[in-house]
Amino acid sequence: MIIIGALLGSPLIVLIAIVLLVVCILSPASAYQTCVYGEGYTGTVSDPSSPSNNTSTPSDGSSITNMQGSAIHDGMTVAEAKAWYGGQSGPNNACVTYPEGQCTYWACMRSYNLGGIKPGPYWGNGGNWAASGQAAGYRTTRTAPVPGSIVSFPGGVQGADPTYGHVAIVESVDRSKGRITISEMNVRGSVVSFREMPALSGAVYVLPDSSVNGAGNISGGTGTSSGTVTATKRDDGKIGVNVAASSRPAECSADGSPFVYTAASSSDISGKDNIEGPADPNGLHASAQNAKKYAKSHLKDYGWNDLEFTPLELLWTRESSWQWNAENAGSGAYGIPQCLGHAICTDPTFRENAYRQVDWGLQYIKQRYGSPSEAWRHSERTGWY
Repeated sequence: MIIIGALLGSPLIVLIAIVLLVVCILSPASAYQTCVYGEGYTGTVSDPSSPSNNTSTPSDGSSITNMQGSAIHDGMTVAEAKAWYGGQSGPNNACVTYPEGQCTYWACMRSYNLGGIKPGPYWGNGGNWAASGQAAGYRTTRTAPVPGSIVSFPGGVQGADPTYGHVAIVESVDRSKGRITISEMNVRGSVVSFREMPALSGAVYVLPDSSVNGAGNISGGTGTSSGTVTATKRDDGKIGVNVAASSRPAECSADGSPFVYTAASSSDISGKDNIEGPADPNGLHASAQNAKKYAKSHLKDYGWNDLEFTPLELLWTRESSWQWNAENAGSGAYGIPQCLGHAICTDPTFRENAYRQVDWGLQYIKQRYGSPSEAWRHSERTGWY
């Protein structure tokens, strides 16, 4: 038909031929699968006649089905969430370190339920979860969320507590409108509630490692910087796909195709800080990155494994952002560990050398708390360590 159209010189016939090539020569399901998820994809495929709209999450008591086939609903209780795990706070009580009914508790429980992110037990307050997720190896973004992401709000953003921030789960994404719908706890008490808001709000998203089925009733594939392919039915009737057009067969993006491709910018996706490898041998005015490398390499000196670095990083990020010259204007606490009330705190060499500060801070934690995780737990309860 393409040859005939070219001979007749009719653009209309050529356009019809292209559409037929995408939708008819391939079956509708096959064309949808290939143009959305790519050639060779063998996972779950949504019905091509009604791809997920991803436009709203219920605030009226109806439910969203997740990948395990259970559901969440407005007003859902802690007990209902625990029922996912036989009455426990997450698999093997993975979320027991977070107070029941708080935003952090729900973010942990729902993340394990969806399966794309496995939060650690000491990810901190809601505003700390982006840094904690990145430290654990997950990627983050400010502009390209996907269903199943954790969204961490710094203090004051979208009504978050000015001191502790807030954390929630992205249930659906409407890319055509630039809006997301989240599930959360501790906004209307210790129950689940939903909110719709702009995707670009100053929050940071922790991206799931794998495709998430069920958040927003979508199925995921591969091929994007965020790790999840979403198909969104747009207001103009076309199907928006969050990958680059070049990653799909040419006919999928030809004139007249029902598919529109918009890839997330890879420059927006942040990876884990590079804290592997040896630190710079000179601790004088060392950067935060080198101070972290040094600290991580010396955990074993105190009988700790590498898992203890996550609470340590959170603790000293809260205290000083790992800056060797951080000083508390009120108390006079100084340096990376915020040394206070000890003779060494005023020593000129100590005040200039990040590694000496780290050594002292690790020894202090060992003697007073036994481990960084216990020091972080104390800091979470009291605001100091």
